[in-house]
Amino acid sequence: MPTFSEQAYAFVVEYIKVHGPISGELVTNAAKQAGIRPSDDRAFGPIYARALREGLVQVIGTTIRTKGHGTGGARVYVAGGLA
Repeated sequence: MPTFSEQAYAFVVEYIKVHGPISGELVTNAAKQAGIRPSDDRAFGPIYARALREGLVQVIGTTIRTKGHGTGGARVYVAGGLA
């Protein structure tokens, strides 16, 4: 069975490719709804960092956070090379 990191990475990259531009919070929520659930949502941070490093996604801006009581700073992602 694939590890959390393997499942989350594949999901995040594909979801952003299909649904982007989209906030990371919405992608994380979709992953959790699909059954990819770490014990702490912060476990998704390294997943996004890897996808950014490898050029499969990129940040094109920010939006209001849903998990930060309406504060700014949620990253908006698209598939790499599309911005």
